[in-house]
Amino acid sequence: MKRWPALSSFSRRYRWSLAGVLTLALAAYWLLADETPMADPPPPSPTPLTAPASAEPAPNVHPPEFIRPGEAPEQATGAVDIFAVRTWEPPPPVVEPVTAGPPPPPAAPPLPFRYAGKLEEPGKATVIFLTHGEQMLAVSPGQLIDGRYRVGKLEGGQLHFLYRPLNIRQSIPVGGDT
Repeated sequence: MKRWPALSSFSRRYRWSLAGVLTLALAAYWLLADETPMADPPPPSPTPLTAPASAEPAPNVHPPEFIRPGEAPEQATGAVDIFAVRTWEPPPPVVEPVTAGPPPPPAAPPLPFRYAGKLEEPGKATVIFLTHGEQMLAVSPGQLIDGRYRVGKLEGGQLHFLYRPLNIRQSIPVGGDT
């Protein structure tokens, strides 16, 4: 049983050659690698530990023990919030709410129906065909659709509806005088 079937096709000479090349590559990398340490930063310039005698304390700056109750620490210490959101863009304009009268009355949604035709037979009720999306409806005047719309009369080239939740009348054109 062969232990390394992928390597069994190589002769012993090729395997030793491959090992030698890898060893030489690692040795060259080790010898040529940059072993110089990174340059140290320059020493900081000396700063005086005491403030000059002519220096005045900053206005409105209080030590933390003098913070008044209810006063924000930023206001009391004069500290700046370094995590505040900053942007180069100007602030958005201030829009004042318009109070020019009462709000408009509620309106009914647009009618979801399209007129497709009608069928009139003597002595029988008129059947009106409407489309509601992909659905075809056959309704008569006075009939309720979806519990919200009551079908009205066909007159003057219009089919009238009553939107029951708001008691608002709406109509759709039917294409010609009926």
